[in-house]
Amino acid sequence: MAHADAREALLDPGFAGYVLPGLEIGIFDDRGGRCADGQTGLIKARRAGDAGWIELGDIGRLTLDGRLYVLGRASEAGIGYMRQHISPVHESEHLLRLEWDVADAAAVLIEDKPQPQIWIGVVGNGGVKADALATLLRARGIEHAIRLFDLEAIPRGANGKVSRAQLKAVMLAATGKPLVTASTQVSCA
Repeated sequence: MAHADAREALLDPGFAGYVLPGLEIGIFDDRGGRCADGQTGLIKARRAGDAGWIELGDIGRLTLDGRLYVLGRASEAGIGYMRQHISPVHESEHLLRLEWDVADAAAVLIEDKPQPQIWIGVVGNGGVKADALATLLRARGIEHAIRLFDLEAIPRGANGKVSRAQLKAVMLAATGKPLVTASTQVSCA
């Protein structure tokens, strides 16, 4: 559904490629509404001119210039997890890439009482500070506590998608903390 030069894909984590001619990719929330360009949601595809969309089970974003980013599978951590936590998790990753010079980053949500936390694995820290990121997220209505983990690499599958289950396991192993998750809905991020 997308094609990328291998060098370009290696330099841009999550970049799956440019949408192939004859195909149309749409990014949707869980109610079937289209997300704005660059927002994160459920990826759907169809042949150009077809009426129906096929849900691919991937979470990603599509830029105005046709660059498709696949960020993970909706089923990877359970549909409930993705439906509730796509916005805070992906927004934190997006802000890291915009505001700091990090080589790569990926996040998971850890349900913790009294406040859920976003745990973020960062490669090539670039001076990221958890409190500065938390301030940016609060300005976007995300009130989660932030915890950063300096990692050598973000665990990814053979297709380049973030393996959030492995990422979560690496960060949990570093802390010994048990995990609890909950569910609600996907919204565009």
